Amino acid sequence: MKRQSDEQKLISELLGENGALAGITLAHGLTLSRRKRARRHTWRVVCILAPVAILAALLIHFRTAEPSPMATLQVSRQSPPKPEVVAGTSIRVLSDAELLEFFKGRPVALVGRSGNQRLILFDERQN
Repeated sequence: MKRQSDEQKLISELLGENGALAGITLAHGLTLSRRKRARRHTWRVVCILAPVAILAALLIHFRTAEPSPMATLQVSRQSPPKPEVVAGTSIRVLSDAELLEFFKGRPVALVGRSGNQRLILFDERQN
């Protein structure tokens, strides 16, 4: 009869007759595969929800950054701005809306950059 080597004895002791090591090894492998599946599932959810969250944040940011026209009207009704006066005189500086209000019903336009605009009346002849 052939004598068993030390390696073969160790293997037979570990595996044993009841297969305890085999059961433990299978349980450990099952645990690792479950963790891997959970990580993969988490990454999928993150990849789907991240763009949605970014879009929602951008929408909220831009909606709060630009006030609606109604909000602007309500603010202007509550606190009218103090009239700007030319230094050393009693001449009041008109806003664009106040200037155009003088010419209601007439074709007019403000042309040029802000602060350096000209009022053009379209219904008068040129001199």
